[in-house]
Amino acid sequence: MKTTPKAFLSYSHADKELATKLANTLRASGVDVWFDKWDILPGDSLIQKIFEEGLANADVFMVLVSKNSVNSRWVRQELDVALVKRIEGITRVIPVVVDGVNPPEHLRTLRWVDLSRDFDTAVRELQGAIYQVHERPPLGRAPEFMRQQLSSVGGLSRVGTTIGLLLIRTGKDEIGNEEHFTPKDIQERLGLSVEEVNDGIDELESHGLVETVNYLGTFPYNHAQVSPTYALFLHFRGHGLAYDPEGDIKAVAAAVAGKKEIDGPGVAEATGLSSLRINRAMNYLKDYGIVEIIQCLGSAPFDFTRAGATGATRRFVSEHCK
Repeated sequence: MKTTPKAFLSYSHADKELATKLANTLRASGVDVWFDKWDILPGDSLIQKIFEEGLANADVFMVLVSKNSVNSRWVRQELDVALVKRIEGITRVIPVVVDGVNPPEHLRTLRWVDLSRDFDTAVRELQGAIYQVHERPPLGRAPEFMRQQLSSVGGLSRVGTTIGLLLIRTGKDEIGNEEHFTPKDIQERLGLSVEEVNDGIDELESHGLVETVNYLGTFPYNHAQVSPTYALFLHFRGHGLAYDPEGDIKAVAAAVAGKKEIDGPGVAEATGLSSLRINRAMNYLKDYGIVEIIQCLGSAPFDFTRAGATGATRRFVSEHCK
């Protein structure tokens, strides 16, 4: 996200008073809101201003979802363009509910902001989404045994092992996502030096055990964020991990082979696994060419829409799932 994010506000003119209040509040907090009241002058082409300037330059597309807007032709057209841009990975779409109405079906897979209950709280949540800031309690320190000199796991250094042991205890089962940590989070929780944190993350990344996000301005750390990959859980199998990731991989592969084609809820029903563990196993099977994956919008909390069995799936199950 750029220092000054650009946001496009789509609304029904029947909600103009509330839309104006929201646009003013966001602009006062540093968000460059494109708002037709300010950006379209008499004589301007509506189509050119909205679709070639407003939407084309937006980092975030906000749509006020109300009883008025769901029936607005202009809102529907603006939303169509915004969804295309979201598919292309350009624009974040944020539904903003203003009078308790349910968002349209194609927006219900997105987390929305409810402006109808507490305006100030909702605006704070919206600001966090626009600036992509996660509000979470500060991390506590690791247990004493985590801060002690730990032996190597799978050839990793002591520091790499220590960071790995922290990361395998993370993940959001209810939404199927891995957690992202800043190097500072890791340093404070484990009591390591900046150099140790940088070296440990670099070591884990070199083995494909973590993914990092990098951009300018993270000094003294080498990275902005770090999160585990499925390979980390396989690496630490039997070393502080509360489950067997290889068993998950076999169970998920067997579920796909048994149904020939299956979606996330079907895998969960067949295996009894959480969406997070299913995603880890399925990403392994996908990367190694063992299953075919179809990915579309709206599959959350799963990373895939459907998984299909192939000859490789059946061979894997035959060889490993006895």
